[in-house]
Amino acid sequence: MKKTVGVYFTPETDMAIKQRGTNRSHIIARDLARLYRMYERALREVPVTYNEASLLVDALNGYMPDIASAKFLWAEVEDAVRLGELDKKWQVDGTVLVEKLRGLSLLHCMALIDAVERFWVLSESENGETLDRMIKKIFNILADDKGV
Repeated sequence: MKKTVGVYFTPETDMAIKQRGTNRSHIIARDLARLYRMYERALREVPVTYNEASLLVDALNGYMPDIASAKFLWAEVEDAVRLGELDKKWQVDGTVLVEKLRGLSLLHCMALIDAVERFWVLSESENGETLDRMIKKIFNILADDKGV
């Protein structure tokens, strides 16, 4: 069943939608579906261990990048490792993780950021799932991969 929602756009986003046709609802729904599928695929292309995903979730809590700053995901994680010692907390080689993130495309960075954001939204509702299960599910991690 379809649902109607009210949405506000920046003038730039509004213009981009208009450039794609007149059926705004269809265009927005189609483009969001495409974007979410691209995130799913990109996330599968960036394998992270359970511990790396846990570090990302921890480090990026409250991180709200725009498209221009998302490519600096690695710097946010580098600060969390250097200042908060999250690499020790999660038993991850922080230098290796930062270098992995530094080499990612913008799409891959956005997919990881999206996964972190979904984790925090889901963890608030917790619908019966443990936090471990949610991390594994959202980041496509095999059940036995604890990354240690």
